Amino acid sequence: MASTEGQGVEDKIPNPYGILLQFTKIVGEHYPNYPKDLAPTEKEILFAEKMFDSFLQNLQEFVVEEDECLTLDETTFACDHLSDGDEYDQNEQPSEDDDCDQNNEQDEQLSDNESDEDNDQNEQTDDDYLVETPAKKSKYKFVPFDRKQEILALWESHPKWSVTSLKKHGAKEVRNKQTLYLWKRQVKEKQDKKEKYARISQHVFNEMTEARKSFKIIRASHLRYWAMQKYIEIGDDNLKFKVSKSWLDRFKIKHGISSRKINTLVSKREIKSEQEILNSAKKFQEGIRNISSRFDPDHIFNTDQCGFSYEITSQRTLTKKGEKNVMGYAQSPKNLSTHSYTVQYLINLAGEVVGNVFICLQEAQGKLGPSVKKEVESYLPSNVTLTCSTSGKLSTSLNEYFIQKQLLPFVTKDFLYIIDSWAGQTNFESYSKYFGEQNEKPNITLKIIPEKCTPLAQPLDTTFHRQLKILAREILAGLEVFVNSEGVNQDDNWTTRKGIIKLQSLLHFMISAPIFKPMLQYAWYSSGLTDVKVDFLNMKQVCFSFTEDEGKLCESPGCDKPRFIKCARCRKRLCIFDLWVTNHFYFCECSPFKE
Repeated sequence: MASTEGQGVEDKIPNPYGILLQFTKIVGEHYPNYPKDLAPTEKEILFAEKMFDSFLQNLQEFVVEEDECLTLDETTFACDHLSDGDEYDQNEQPSEDDDCDQNNEQDEQLSDNESDEDNDQNEQTDDDYLVETPAKKSKYKFVPFDRKQEILALWESHPKWSVTSLKKHGAKEVRNKQTLYLWKRQVKEKQDKKEKYARISQHVFNEMTEARKSFKIIRASHLRYWAMQKYIEIGDDNLKFKVSKSWLDRFKIKHGISSRKINTLVSKREIKSEQEILNSAKKFQEGIRNISSRFDPDHIFNTDQCGFSYEITSQRTLTKKGEKNVMGYAQSPKNLSTHSYTVQYLINLAGEVVGNVFICLQEAQGKLGPSVKKEVESYLPSNVTLTCSTSGKLSTSLNEYFIQKQLLPFVTKDFLYIIDSWAGQTNFESYSKYFGEQNEKPNITLKIIPEKCTPLAQPLDTTFHRQLKILAREILAGLEVFVNSEGVNQDDNWTTRKGIIKLQSLLHFMISAPIFKPMLQYAWYSSGLTDVKVDFLNMKQVCFSFTEDEGKLCESPGCDKPRFIKCARCRKRLCIFDLWVTNHFYFCECSPFKE
């Protein structure tokens, strides 16, 4: 046997050059008219490389097949010397030392077998001598790509190891050195392809990100174009790539991309000013963080108006698939849904809702008539401060009324007051009437958020108002479906003047609960006005989430209706009727608002 592993394999396999000569002869017989002395083209070279890969694969299978075709005597003595617990590996290639030992053992076993046969020859006929051929192993066992990489890494770290040594160290899938070279080529080609596919994907993502910076409207056709653009740029004819639907789906999932409804259309001029807005917001945020240490957290305030429609309806509904004309119910689709009023909250950095909710109703005369005013005062909850205007929004005079009722009673020391750039509240004279040494009151530091920066730098806008409207929509949706089906008493109608006051009273009652203090503190962090980040529970987690071991019914005495909401104060489960019709505001055991 040969002295090295490589030579042993070469002795065992057919001569590749003999195969090549025969192959050339066969090709010449089938294609006699083709010239034989031309230099190969690029495509012919590529095809030859692929043929060589197939040649290696067929060759190693041929070697395995030769290994399996043992003679009767070889099978007998090759299996005889194994113990009962050993497993015979037909594909294993012996090393030089193993060859010598094995040959000696085989010679001894052969002589033993011959003597045994001579002794038993007279007792045993040819018909009695039956030999079972050992079961053949599969010619080719699939080896995963990751496993090939592991074996190649082992081989590269020990380049002098023989195939037998590799097998002893766990690489049992290796048949011969040709297998290793084939795998090495396959891994390199696959890594090259993987890297090129990644370049295509990254190019598409970069192009889309750049386009969205200027709010360009992106469609799937744009993604396909960018992908093909990069594929052409790579210029690899070997690389098979098609911008299929499955590729697009995987790309969208990987990068978190989905189709979204466009809420706002912007012009080129507005796009150019976007960076200016970001810079202004950043500068304002830094300024507030720098001066906030001069004030106590409970004396750093933010206030803003929030608009509500008299009837709030959802833009979506669950219904059957295929329904062409999807309609939704509203008590007054062309009136109540379009008329609005405003509410105004005052919050501080300590995470508290300060004072009442301030409601400005829309009234034709800008004020309530005597009889209406008297009626409203008879049912006005203690946590509501009410005013009105023709537009349902505040004016300069109404802002001063807000200062008197909502701010002045709660200020005991110098304070920081943060507002947006609405002209009706930015006049400093409105504040100097009530604060400062001349009035023997604490001093006010007024900070105005730059125009168009409120979505970035105002706590009420970044978190608070969104949570407030989530609660409002959930309650009103429950009223529309559950209470409306029972028939609505006019006293319980939620679209009247009395109904919206009742609604805002309940909203304030819930959102001012101590359990939401971390959420209000987070609002200051989300607006960039503080560096302190806190964990919090949002509105749905507090009021509309129930554990498995909680009861399914309302906890009000004598009520057998299903639960709808959990009170943010007393934490009792309530049905929609006990929340609204009975009005939980007056019956909650933990209410701080005593009538």
